Amino acid sequence: MATYVLKKLPSAVVDADIMEAVQARCRTLKNEFVPDVTSLFRQQLKIDLSIDDCDARIFRYYEDFNGIVEDNGLQGLIGTGNESDAGYKSRLKARCRLLVDGL
Repeated sequence: MATYVLKKLPSAVVDADIMEAVQARCRTLKNEFVPDVTSLFRQQLKIDLSIDDCDARIFRYYEDFNGIVEDNGLQGLIGTGNESDAGYKSRLKARCRLLVDGL
């Protein structure tokens, strides 16, 4: 990774360099393909009504949502990220819209 991705000598690489490269890669879309996220969540995101505890049911729903986001590389489109990033508010609005539409 040091040589090919960061283009540095291995002795010059620090943990912050590695974390920055990993986070940058995780926030990009797989193969630069933008999926139809509405139908993706409609098909894959379901609330589990067999869970009796309401709080646990909602927590599980959020966990499933985050899993779909990570599995499909959607962090750049609807990931939470940093508040100072460009498009932060629009990403959170889209995220909330998808969560509510799935209920």
